[in-house]
Amino acid sequence: MPRSSGSSATLDGDPHATIVSYEALLANPQAEVRRICAFIGEAFEPGMLGSPEAAEQPATERPSWLTSVVIDSSRAEAWHAELSAPDQERVTLICGVGMERHGYSGARTAPQSVTLHPYDEPVSTATALLEEAADRGIAFRPPSAETPNGRRRPILFWGRPRRLRWTDSPVGSTPRSLGGWARVIVRGRLRKQPLLWVTAATSRPPHDSWGERVGDTFARILVPYGTQAEALRRIVPSETGVGGTPTAEGSPSA
Repeated sequence: MPRSSGSSATLDGDPHATIVSYEALLANPQAEVRRICAFIGEAFEPGMLGSPEAAEQPATERPSWLTSVVIDSSRAEAWHAELSAPDQERVTLICGVGMERHGYSGARTAPQSVTLHPYDEPVSTATALLEEAADRGIAFRPPSAETPNGRRRPILFWGRPRRLRWTDSPVGSTPRSLGGWARVIVRGRLRKQPLLWVTAATSRPPHDSWGERVGDTFARILVPYGTQAEALRRIVPSETGVGGTPTAEGSPSA
């Protein structure tokens, strides 16, 4: 995707992180790989750029960094041909905030948003949910994200018991964190803010701390349950299509 000038990085100021631009990697792979090596304290090797000859070596006999994948600069705009028009629309909405942050043009702003907890990788496997949300002009946001104009977003809790990360620590509990979520849930119920707990399977390992058990019990009492198929229609009942245009009511995606 084309980048605009003055792009900024998500992790600016974090000494333990560096940003790698896909376009920069394709345009000048050696320079970018050298920069990455310098950052992680490893010596640069030409084989890190990829070589067809590497495929002839058994994986057990070659260094872990040696790859048979050659960096191909022609891939920079491959998404135009490989993604359908609807998928391109979805990507620019789902990734809109990140695109703007990293200086990409074409980002779209979602007319509606839903707070997702926990906001992590496992929900990315729920393709049907993400596609339905994007088609209705809905984006998921982390709990810490600012809400414009003081609006209270619907909240979707995603995951099975012991996996909702109510506390800050996997081995103990944080009363402050638990208290914060208790206030959010109680306030949401009093204000008739849409809340829903989808007990979907995720790759998160369980945290069997008393804090997680307390959080689950509290949510079990006050937060309604729902399925993935009905999640969006229960917490965001108004129908919108891509870009916020109205669509006809249909059966929820499975």
